[in-house]
Amino acid sequence: HNATHRPKGTVTATGAQVTPTPNIAQSPVVNLGTPTPAVSPSPGSCPVGTLTLNGSPNLAPLLRQVSSDYQGLCPGVKVSVSAGGSRTALTLVQQNQLDIASSDLSALPARGLTDHQVGVLPYVLVVSPDVPVNNLSTAQIQGIYQGQITNWSQVGGPNEAINVFLAPATDPLHAIFRAFVLHGGLEQVQGTLLTPDQAGQAAQIVGQATGAITYVPLTAMQVQGVKAHMLAINGIIPTIQSLQQDSYPFWSVEHLYIQGTGSAQAQSYLLFLRSAQGTGDLLRFGVLPLAMFAPDVLATHLPGPEM
Repeated sequence: HNATHRPKGTVTATGAQVTPTPNIAQSPVVNLGTPTPAVSPSPGSCPVGTLTLNGSPNLAPLLRQVSSDYQGLCPGVKVSVSAGGSRTALTLVQQNQLDIASSDLSALPARGLTDHQVGVLPYVLVVSPDVPVNNLSTAQIQGIYQGQITNWSQVGGPNEAINVFLAPATDPLHAIFRAFVLHGGLEQVQGTLLTPDQAGQAAQIVGQATGAITYVPLTAMQVQGVKAHMLAINGIIPTIQSLQQDSYPFWSVEHLYIQGTGSAQAQSYLLFLRSAQGTGDLLRFGVLPLAMFAPDVLATHLPGPEM
């Protein structure tokens, strides 16, 4: 539905597009720096006990902050946050070995879990500093990831081989990229496979490589010293407005899953997440609260890929 959109900037004879380098500061999604209100509504009456969270590495920094703030209000709850991956965590919740699973993908209905949608997480394609390309069209991205476009000169860049850094096969980001950027197409490119340990450092790795491209959560671009730069997709970078209008396609709805109604601790924690203080934490960590989005926009990405 974006086919009619004329990207800003001039289109060269090769079909590549010259746009001003997107300035990260121009993207309000990155580090909104919303001051956290000092006082928050108390999350019900505070329970006592333990609460375990595990799942998406993309949500772990946010959930650690939320847990710290929550424990400030409810010191009787001992919260632990791990980042063992969404798939593992969903299974642990099913087996009653974990309270809350954080996931970048929707859980398969057959898992029988209760979904608490948290917010929207944007992702970006990023390239090495030596690649003077700021924008790719959907067709160009598909060409690169399906192996037909192998040199940056084919998309208006220098005569240099394209080095694709691929996320590990188990990374939910693959499925999100395929669904919303490749429109269901497969990644069929010979690239450099990142190990699970390297995946969290993908922006840094590409920043030190030449001719390289990969995709990462937008929040990964906030890390000090990242030299990679992000690309616009069809002339559009992720801003609050472009996400709200769904003119920027590369994002997912993030989830917390529990078994049934969950423990008193889980219920209290989820209530806190929706408070003013919890919402402030979301924004600080680059996750946009669902309330900012029209239901029909969220529906374009739900359920999306499932695991």
